[in-house]
Amino acid sequence: MLEDVLSETIATQSAQAGVAKYRELREKYYGGFVFDFGENVLLRLAQQLQAGGKSEEALAMLKLNAEFYPDSWMTFLQLAELYSTKGEKTAAIERYKKTLSLNPENGRAKKMLEELMKE
Repeated sequence: MLEDVLSETIATQSAQAGVAKYRELREKYYGGFVFDFGENVLLRLAQQLQAGGKSEEALAMLKLNAEFYPDSWMTFLQLAELYSTKGEKTAAIERYKKTLSLNPENGRAKKMLEELMKE
């Protein structure tokens, strides 16, 4: 699975190597049946990385996902939550706003944005 390949690359090398590996594999295999390049793959990997205390690596995967799936409200919501966790309020607010521009009815994004704007 693509997540396994990227996890191994990140664990043994770096987040940047994981990004490069994703680009390499996507260039070579996109449109085929070898790997799933859907938006949820990098979202799941980012969640796993963040749960494992690797927020910078998770951030790299989410930024990569945003590049390939710029209309993915889920990606921007996860980015917003990660930035919020890191204490990067301005970045979190920007990503919550982007989430709401893509999915205006997202209750979680609305609530979190309201809370951040009060601070």
